[in-house]
Amino acid sequence: MKRILQTFSALAVTLLSCIWVSPLSGQELLKEATFDPSGKANIANLAEMTVDQENKQIILFFLTKSTGKKVKGEVAYFDYDFNFIKSENIEEEIDKVKTKYKIKLSLFGSDCNENSEPLLTVEPNWATGQVVFKKGQIIWYTNLNTGYCDNKFKIEDRVRPKGEAGEKIKLVNFWSKNDMLEYRRLKSYSQAHFGYTEYGQNLSANARKLIDGNNGDVVIMGMLSEKNRPDAETGKHYVIQKFSAESIELLQETKLDFPVVAVPIMKKPLLSGNMAYVFHRADQKYEYLEVDYSTNVTTRTTFDAPDEYAWLIDDIVEVDDDIYIQGLSTKYKITEKSIVGLAMYVQGINFSAYASKPTGYQIMKLNNNKIEWVSRTNMDEFKASYKTIAGEKKGKPYTSGNLKIQGFHVASNGNLLVAGQKYDTKKGYGDIVSLVFNNQGKLIANYATAKRDKNDYNEFSPTEHNFFDSPSNNGVYWTVYEVAGAKKRGETSRILYYPRISRMSNDGLAMGEFLEAGDRDYFLDDNFPVHHLEDNVYFYFGSDKKGKNLWFYKLKFE
Repeated sequence: MKRILQTFSALAVTLLSCIWVSPLSGQELLKEATFDPSGKANIANLAEMTVDQENKQIILFFLTKSTGKKVKGEVAYFDYDFNFIKSENIEEEIDKVKTKYKIKLSLFGSDCNENSEPLLTVEPNWATGQVVFKKGQIIWYTNLNTGYCDNKFKIEDRVRPKGEAGEKIKLVNFWSKNDMLEYRRLKSYSQAHFGYTEYGQNLSANARKLIDGNNGDVVIMGMLSEKNRPDAETGKHYVIQKFSAESIELLQETKLDFPVVAVPIMKKPLLSGNMAYVFHRADQKYEYLEVDYSTNVTTRTTFDAPDEYAWLIDDIVEVDDDIYIQGLSTKYKITEKSIVGLAMYVQGINFSAYASKPTGYQIMKLNNNKIEWVSRTNMDEFKASYKTIAGEKKGKPYTSGNLKIQGFHVASNGNLLVAGQKYDTKKGYGDIVSLVFNNQGKLIANYATAKRDKNDYNEFSPTEHNFFDSPSNNGVYWTVYEVAGAKKRGETSRILYYPRISRMSNDGLAMGEFLEAGDRDYFLDDNFPVHHLEDNVYFYFGSDKKGKNLWFYKLKFE
């Protein structure tokens, strides 16, 4: 194999810009550079990027071949100004590479010599919703058709837990300690790398695979449902059960009863290790409750519905000791009769069909398990609060209709920021919206920016965007990840997106002009798009459309 980076030199570094300052946005462009490596180095085989703050180096790991035992590739070193330092060929055992270069073993696939590993899955019966535990082994084997290591799940035992009276238990959700650790890791990563928006409404899609079949426990929340039970009782009785992942034996159980029919409309893990729920009751009340890993209900708070109709809760957000629950309200009115119908689909209740005609926006704040305040914004208030963004001419304010929420942020001064995007079932995703509420939930500003590009990928897929506080606490930065299209074929096929960044004033009443990075010639890497260097300095990383010319873009945020 050729040394893919031997030809790096001063001539291989193209300095695109040295210093640029936006008086409105507050970002200072320190350096933008591209690199044209030789050989096979490209975005497709970049397996890891590390910022070594001790030695002030950026380390890229290009891996071009992997077997069950060894990996082959090249490691390239750069300084903080993106000057190439050196490169190293590697052809070593996986474990040595993992230790020496701190590369995750999972990036290389699984060892087909490892015959099997235990696994416990939790899922609902497709027809009845009944909780089903499936225990067995993941069998690893070499797929002769593809040549890659593959796996299949061999079921050895099935268990359908039931209530004391023999009732079926319809699955609401389940979790293990591994899920909570994964949530904490993702939240920590989101905070450390401001380029990511934390969604966190549900556990990860691979949550069931995090349950080691021979270790740990799993907790389920389920609704008791008996075939001959009257409809009036459906949705009144729930149970929380903890099982051993090894023996699938019941360890602990807590009953959860309601005076009227109630259904869970939101669930989310918390940093405390508890699982949070919001239930909508047939008497137009809501209940917020938290359940710990021992199945105990540690918090249970009842409150009147802020609106007489349904609340389309987008997320439960925790900031220090505060909990925020927010989302649109809709004209769909939940009655006892309709709640019984919803209870039939208790694992995935979805009101999105009713979001096209919202009646307002609602936010609730809880502190120390008590409701501090509940706010409501009527639809006519959105138009009155609209403020233009410097340099923007096409963006139109959000005044009605479906608003897809991409994030919720509590600024350092207490303002509440909602990142959203207009959505129409026929036209797809439209203008990108930023809503600003004060610390009591009153709307004070409504910003909108039009998509810079319209294509098949951003028409029916949301454009990601997020907020982070200015390091000097003099405002909030708003980053929109604009999708310019996609490279559809080849080993470097990927969505082509780039950041554009603006800064909002500290009071939330003014928004500066967007800084667009990459000039549509360079696009972010899917796996390693943004990194912290030092103090208030970050850099974005990607490549050109072909994935060959690497791209670095270093900014200082005020």
